Amino acid sequence: MEGDVSCFDGLFDGHAHDRTALIEFRKYCAVDEGSSSYLDSLPQGNLMRFICDVFKAVLDGIDKQEESFALTDDQKRFRKLTLQCLVNAANRSKRLRECIDAESVHFFRAMLRLEAFRDEVLACLVAFARPLHRKAALCSEYSDLLNDIALLWRHSSTTAGQRSWISALVSIHLEEDYAFLAECLADMEDGAFTELLVITEALLDHLETGQCVQIHSNNARFCVILLERIELEIGTLELPSGDECADESRRTKLKFDVVERLSSLVSIISSLALRRPQFDPIFHDDTTATTIVAHVLEAIVDYEIMKENAVVCVAKAPDRPMRPKQSRREAVKLPFVRNLSALLRRNVASEEQIASLKCMCVRALGNLCCESASNQSIVGKQDGVLLLLHCARRLDTDSPFIMQWAIAAVRHVCMGCPENQQRLAEIEQCPSGVVDRDRLLLQLNLRAVFDSGTGKIRLERIS
Repeated sequence: MEGDVSCFDGLFDGHAHDRTALIEFRKYCAVDEGSSSYLDSLPQGNLMRFICDVFKAVLDGIDKQEESFALTDDQKRFRKLTLQCLVNAANRSKRLRECIDAESVHFFRAMLRLEAFRDEVLACLVAFARPLHRKAALCSEYSDLLNDIALLWRHSSTTAGQRSWISALVSIHLEEDYAFLAECLADMEDGAFTELLVITEALLDHLETGQCVQIHSNNARFCVILLERIELEIGTLELPSGDECADESRRTKLKFDVVERLSSLVSIISSLALRRPQFDPIFHDDTTATTIVAHVLEAIVDYEIMKENAVVCVAKAPDRPMRPKQSRREAVKLPFVRNLSALLRRNVASEEQIASLKCMCVRALGNLCCESASNQSIVGKQDGVLLLLHCARRLDTDSPFIMQWAIAAVRHVCMGCPENQQRLAEIEQCPSGVVDRDRLLLQLNLRAVFDSGTGKIRLERIS
C-alpha cells in the first residue's frame, strides 16, 4: 500500500466499500511502522476526505429522530471496522490528526449516541484529543461534547473499557491545558462539571488506580479557588429559619450538588497534597485549602451534634444517667460552617454522602498536615486536634475506617509540632463520649508525662 495514493482513496470509493481492503488497512496501520511515513506523505485533502468518509460511513442511514431504526449485525461490524481504521491511522500519523476540524464535533456527538460503537468513538476522541481541543475549544457544541462525555462516566450502560477511554481523554487535558477545569466550569452544565470532578478525583487517587496521573499546577490551584468560591457562596446564603418555613428550608438547594462537589474537591486536594514538592506552593506554603477543609469538617461535626441533641433519650436504668447534650463548637459562628451545617440538616444529601465527605475531610487534613509545619499550625489554632478526635468516635452512619483515618490525621497534626502535642496532652484525662485520651495516645505510640521542671504535661514516644 505504501506510496499508492489511489489505494488509500479507494477505501471509500463511492459506496462499494471493500471490506477486505479496510481490514488490510487496519492491520497495516496497527503493525507496520512504515504506515506513519506513508500517511504523512499523503496530500492533506486526501486525509481530510478519509476522515469525512469514515464519519459518513458510520452515520449512513441513521436518523437520530427515528428511534425504531436498527442496524443489522453486519452493518455494525462494518461501522466498527471503519472507526478502527481511523483510530489506527490517527495513532500513526500526526498529519492526519491535524486534519481534524471544529465541524467534526457535530459528528462525534452523533456517533457517541450510538452505544454499539461507543468504544471506537471514544478511542477516536482520544486519538484526536489535542488538535480537536485546540481547534474546537471556542465552538459552542464542543462544550456539549464534553458534557456528553462526562455524563457517560456513571451511566448504567458505560463499560469499564469505555471509562478507561474517558480517563485517558480527561488526563490529557488536565496535564496539558492549564485552564481546562476553569473553562469547563464556565462552559459545561453544572451536573456534567460535577461529573468531571468525579472523573478527576478518580484519576488522581493513585492509591486506587496504581498510576500517577499528571495535572497542570493551574488546574490544581483552580480546585482551591473553586473551594473558596463554594465557601463564599454557601457563607452568603440566606437560609429560612423557624418552624413555619421548615418545609421550604428542606427544599433549599444550590444550583449544584454541594456535597458531591465538595467531596470531589476535597479528595483531589487530599491526593495532590502528597505530591511533594511539586504542589507545595499550593497546598503547604499556602494554608487556604487546609483552612476550608477544616471548616467543612466543622460543619459536618456540627450537623452531627445537632442531630444527636435532637434525639430524645430515655434512661435505661435509674443508676445509668443519660448522656448530656453536646455543646456546639466555636466554629459554628462562621457563616460558612453555620450555613453548611444547616443545609445538611435540610436533607440536601444522603447520610452516605455526608459520611463520605466527612471521611474525605479527615483524610485530607492528615495528608495536608503530614510534615507540613504551616498546616499543622493552622489546624492547631482552629482547635483541629479536638475536631479530629471527635471524628475518632465512630457513629452508625460513618464510613468503616473513619476511626483509623482520624487517628492517622491526629498523628500527622501532632508529630513534630510541640504546640499541637501540648494541646493533645491537655485534653481532659477522664474517658468521655468523645475521646479516651490514654487509649488514643497508646495508639499513637505516645504517652503523657508530667515535666516537674516546667510544671506542664508533655508527650514522649513509647520506646
